Amino acid sequence: MPRKTAPLRICVVAPLFPWLRGPYQEQAGLLARGLADKGHDVFFLTYAHGRFKGQRYESAADISAAANVRPPRVADGWDKLSWLGFQSSRVIRTGTGWKPSRVIDVNHVIR
Repeated sequence: MPRKTAPLRICVVAPLFPWLRGPYQEQAGLLARGLADKGHDVFFLTYAHGRFKGQRYESAADISAAANVRPPRVADGWDKLSWLGFQSSRVIRTGTGWKPSRVIDVNHVIR
């Protein structure tokens, strides 16, 4: 009989929101929803849309509105996740694109 483990708190990080299609976003979205379906507490952090407040958003519609991007067309399980935002001052421009300039401390928004 398989051993049952306690639910984990997991943060999935991707360049864009998973409904703004692209291979990385799609993979991150599948991973996040799959982990949530298994009972884990999953947070999704997108680092390309750093235009909104650094806080926790309870729904895909809330963070879409805050980032000024289109919300998902279909619910598709997105509201099983918690959404994390951070401000753009925490990212830098590099030769290959945008990336977090340092480890982002999200502990204050996931408690």
